[in-house]
Amino acid sequence: MPNTPILPTRTISPVKTPFGLSFLLEDLVFARRWAEQAGLALEIALDRTVDGAEFEELLRVTTRDRAHCLLTIWRTERGVVGQEARGLPLIYGSVRAALAAARLLRPRGWQRFLR
Repeated sequence: MPNTPILPTRTISPVKTPFGLSFLLEDLVFARRWAEQAGLALEIALDRTVDGAEFEELLRVTTRDRAHCLLTIWRTERGVVGQEARGLPLIYGSVRAALAAARLLRPRGWQRFLR
């Protein structure tokens, strides 16, 4: 029997488009300013898998101590999805619209940010 090295075989899986896409920089800056104005914190989670779905970026609006997540936002090919802690995911046209629609998270003077 000839001496042939045994090489491990690799299975190449097809490239899979992530469920959640990355945000524009201006959306991230806006969301950070909005959260600061509201007295909240904004977490930007990169390359996360949640319930089997891959996300390039997730935005999480949390309390300052980061103990409670109040709102999660991600972007898909169809639009921006916002989900409050006790709500269903809803599709919006922009990050601004998702933050404006968040019922419990409206900081003082929030309307001026929508211009």
